[in-house]
Amino acid sequence: MKTAIKASALDKVLGHLENLDTLNLTILVQRLARERKLFETVFNSIHEGIVVLNSTHVVSYANVAALRLIGFPAEEIGRGVLGRWVPGLVGLHVGSSFSRELAIAYPEPRLLRLYGVPFSIKDEGDLQQLLILQDITADKASEQTLLEEEKIASIFQLAAGVAHEIGNPLNTLSIHLQLLKRCSDASDQHTLAICLQEVDRLSDIIKHFLEAIRPQPLVWKAVDLIALIEEVLKFHAPEIHNLGIAVSLELPADFPSIQGDPHQLKQVFYNGIKNAIDALRQGGTLRVVASVRENEALIQLIDSGQGIAEADLPQIFEPYFTTRPSGHGLGMLIIHRIMRAHGGRVSLDTHAGLGTALTLHFAVAQEQRQING
Repeated sequence: MKTAIKASALDKVLGHLENLDTLNLTILVQRLARERKLFETVFNSIHEGIVVLNSTHVVSYANVAALRLIGFPAEEIGRGVLGRWVPGLVGLHVGSSFSRELAIAYPEPRLLRLYGVPFSIKDEGDLQQLLILQDITADKASEQTLLEEEKIASIFQLAAGVAHEIGNPLNTLSIHLQLLKRCSDASDQHTLAICLQEVDRLSDIIKHFLEAIRPQPLVWKAVDLIALIEEVLKFHAPEIHNLGIAVSLELPADFPSIQGDPHQLKQVFYNGIKNAIDALRQGGTLRVVASVRENEALIQLIDSGQGIAEADLPQIFEPYFTTRPSGHGLGMLIIHRIMRAHGGRVSLDTHAGLGTALTLHFAVAQEQRQING
């Protein structure tokens, strides 16, 4: 079936240029300029990048979004080959239709979705390629975050179930030990008392473990982070003293408060400081530094331990990953979960043999978004 496109008034005029006088030619040029300006405005208002390549891969057109996404200089339009700026498109076959994802590093790391469509202009003959570039970096990051959260939630649920199952026999054991203690000889009282203390200690560990891994609704209030840090350091003081660790505090008196759940934030500091202590089993220095940068309140826990091997860094927030024989591999995961719930983030700077700096980024009170509130 043949189809026909109705010619516009402009097409009809262009077909009879030889019959136009100077005045009408001027009017025509002005009209063409207005239409070109309209199309440029429309294409430059689109968030997706639009690129047109000729048969030799030279960029014959690119809108503003495309120039920004791939760092292509505007002055290179009409002469620059696209593959020079986007190596992943070297060897692209002009004339093919495709859809694929492409990771680029310049002008900044991005993940793009590319759509390619060939076309040709009537009476010109040369085949050209239209590329549409869509930045999906944020979408992919959100998707990855969602997958990670689902994985973490399932792991926490499994861990909570295991801890609960351990708790039940511990309760039974405690009851029977108490019964034995009542009817035992005096010589056995001391042994049974020690057994009861250990069972109670294990029960207490499981109770706090369950509190830590089960997502709890945040109870929002103004939180003095400095006071929380000092409280956690006081709790760890005996272990810090026994290991000969020197603690250096750089905590300004005017450090701002934040909005958060003090109970959960205490878990963040407990796990972070505990990790630093475990990295200093042979002694060393633990620095706790508080500072403010733009709209963030920063707490840094810096140890002078052996640091983390580069090969282990990608797994540091993975559940059950630990470099210590006695570690359970959930501390950093718990820190990450609680910080995210507070609209904050965690960064890690470490080098093998040089120590580790764990930085907790909090939004200051007036800027903080109560994500779970």
